[in-house]
Amino acid sequence: MSLLDTRRSPSKKYQQYYDPFLLPDNNSHVSFRRSKSPSKKLSPIRHSVFSNNNKSPKRSDNYLFKPTLSSPTKFNVVTSDWNDENPLSKVPSLRSQNSKTSLIASRSPSPTRRSIKKTSTNDRFIPSRASSSLKLFNETQDEHQPNATDSPEKHIEYQAKRIYKHSMAELCGIETGQKILHFAPSSPERQSGLIFDLKNLTLNDNLSNVLEKSRSKNNHTGGINPSTALARSRKIPTIPERILDAPGLVDDYYLNLMSWSSNNLLAVALGNTVYIWRAAEGTVKALTSCDVQVTSVSWSDDGAYLSIGKDNGAIEVWDIEEGTKLRTMRFVNTTRIACHSWSNHLVTSGSVSGNMYHNDVRIAKHAISELSGFHSAEVCGISWRKEGNQFASGGNDNIVNIWDARSSVPLFTKKTHTAAVKALSWCDYQSSLLATGGGTNDKHIHFWNTNTGKRVNSLNTGAQITSLHWGRSSIGKEIVATNGYPHYGISMYQYPTLQKTGEILHPHDGRILYSALSPDGKILATAAGDENLKFWKIFDSERSEKLNDKEIKKVMTIR
Repeated sequence: MSLLDTRRSPSKKYQQYYDPFLLPDNNSHVSFRRSKSPSKKLSPIRHSVFSNNNKSPKRSDNYLFKPTLSSPTKFNVVTSDWNDENPLSKVPSLRSQNSKTSLIASRSPSPTRRSIKKTSTNDRFIPSRASSSLKLFNETQDEHQPNATDSPEKHIEYQAKRIYKHSMAELCGIETGQKILHFAPSSPERQSGLIFDLKNLTLNDNLSNVLEKSRSKNNHTGGINPSTALARSRKIPTIPERILDAPGLVDDYYLNLMSWSSNNLLAVALGNTVYIWRAAEGTVKALTSCDVQVTSVSWSDDGAYLSIGKDNGAIEVWDIEEGTKLRTMRFVNTTRIACHSWSNHLVTSGSVSGNMYHNDVRIAKHAISELSGFHSAEVCGISWRKEGNQFASGGNDNIVNIWDARSSVPLFTKKTHTAAVKALSWCDYQSSLLATGGGTNDKHIHFWNTNTGKRVNSLNTGAQITSLHWGRSSIGKEIVATNGYPHYGISMYQYPTLQKTGEILHPHDGRILYSALSPDGKILATAAGDENLKFWKIFDSERSEKLNDKEIKKVMTIR
């Protein structure tokens, strides 16, 4: 007869069975009878097994009584400590017809026995992958972060693994822990935004990386909204430091009638007359009155000479210390000079026809090069790079040309703007970075890497841009833009986040036409159609590199 066969005489089956949980006592056999039903009480025979005649083991006998998961028969299993000298055999599993499983060897319930609820074990546990946070799971299941007391090697190894993991995820274009293969259509994702991205920062993410991602997404729609950036703003004085009257100021977007020298002298053209304002003394003096309207003014790099462009196509060069005119440069078939810029001994000028000229002020035949055919309308903006190896030009044909100083053809031609480009500004802290601003129909500032010709950033200001200036404040590198139509104002933006850090609303009663930044990079002078000249303290940090006599290596010689 088989031991597990319960169909025949169950009482005889267990008569010779030794209970493995009780030590044998003088080879005495223990017999007991199974309960026929889980709901019935224990039989007298079973009570006799655990009666007072068979005393319960004491703690000194090295027996422990542990409650186990309750079976349908409500039996408690008696277990024993492990004993090498008397190893215990496994308890055979006995199956009854009325219950699925039951443990036979047990004792009477202990007063301190804990009741354990019945648990269903009909099937194995299968977690819901859809409701699981795989990203959180992967983050927590990674290598444990070393303790502060661990060796530097462990910290370096941990950081290296994390950096590698996030780098690979970024190269693959997925998030860390994201599934690559999907066996069902993914649910709609929440609209990505800066606030949402800040809640999902990873180890190597920082605010700059998040803003860069947000900006790259919005650039596909033509720029970003500065109000979406989340960064610090600073307080800008809304009251000007000084106000000067500027009667006769010409209201013309395409002209350039203001320039501030490295010697802290401000030149302003009012009608036919050019005035010099000495900032250190606060005095104003008329330099000259021309026979025709003045259309542009520009200082040399060292601030010793001032060039004056006129409506008849001529350029006058003046010595400021002596207060005398050195020469007049005339051009054939040329109308007004709306803009011109210095680089060492060269003066590059633009005309209404779109032609540009390089003029060497040291020689009699000053026009050493003509750049024609690259602008189809009036050139209204020219700016040289500080090193003198490149310059940029903008015109009323909505084109920006970036030139190599040694070439007669543009290095790069940009047609991104949709309006006239007058505002050009080279970054003082990154010489290859050029900012260009468009007119009323464009309202954008574009940032260019002039070494590669690539556009690195764009910003929609919502208004006409009349001038741009780079500066530095307590929160970092910034760019200030003066605006015309439809709303007049002065706006400051942090770079490269392009967050609007400050704004002066309605600084003038009309649109701001001309502006100039002081040599220390703190004060911005603005002139508008209301014939007022105002000075604003925009930046609170000086420029990192000032232009002074010792640093100027460009020796000026007028022949």
